[in-house]
Amino acid sequence: MQEPYLAIKNFMEFIGLPWQLGKTFKAELKCTYRMGNTRPLTIERTVVEFYCDEKRAKVFVPEFARTSFHEWFEVPRQTFDYAPGGTMLKIRNPAHGNQAAYTVGIKPIA
Repeated sequence: MQEPYLAIKNFMEFIGLPWQLGKTFKAELKCTYRMGNTRPLTIERTVVEFYCDEKRAKVFVPEFARTSFHEWFEVPRQTFDYAPGGTMLKIRNPAHGNQAAYTVGIKPIA
C-alpha cells in the first residue's frame, strides 16, 4: 500500500515544488470544494500551502478556511489521491455523523 503523503508529494513534484520535510511551500492554483452532490465552490486562483511531513502532511486553501470549511486538509484525516500523469490532487472525506461527505480538487491554473 502506498504511503498516504505520497499523493501530496507527487502532486507537488508535478507542479514544480520541492518536498522537504518540515517545510511549507506555496503555489497559485485552482481549487474546487464539493459537499455531497451540491454544485462545487470554485476558486479560480488562490495561493495553496503544502506542509511536508510524512506522518501529518497538510494542504491549506485560504478561501475554504474563511468559509469555515477547514483550516487544513491533513493526512490521515482525509484521503489524498493523485494519479501519476494526472493533473489534479483530490482530497476526499466520507460522511461522518452529521457532516456530509466532501471532495476537494486542486489543479494548476489553465
